[in-house]
Amino acid sequence: MGFKFEMKGFKEFEKELETLQKKADELDGDHEVPFKELFPEDFMREYTKFSSINEMVDKSQWTVENDEDFSKIPDDEWDKYVKETTNFENWEEMQGTAVEVWGFRQLGF
Repeated sequence: MGFKFEMKGFKEFEKELETLQKKADELDGDHEVPFKELFPEDFMREYTKFSSINEMVDKSQWTVENDEDFSKIPDDEWDKYVKETTNFENWEEMQGTAVEVWGFRQLGF
């Protein structure tokens, strides 16, 4: 004597898993993500005192008009600013969390 049951929606679930796997494969490797995409407004509002990454940079003590200007900011001073104005201990932690959140968004979460 056996138990008989019907699974509804399994094919749809399987398709969703395949789509998720494809998206995950696309995320593998190196990516260059613009600051505005890596640090969207909802991320900035949740984790910082600012509504955008531009506002965070603009309200800092440094004049930043391009990537080169940003790269000239001393790491230890930027880390101190990040610690004072965000929920993170330093810039590396802020970037790491932003990358995780960005990755989840790319996967559709």
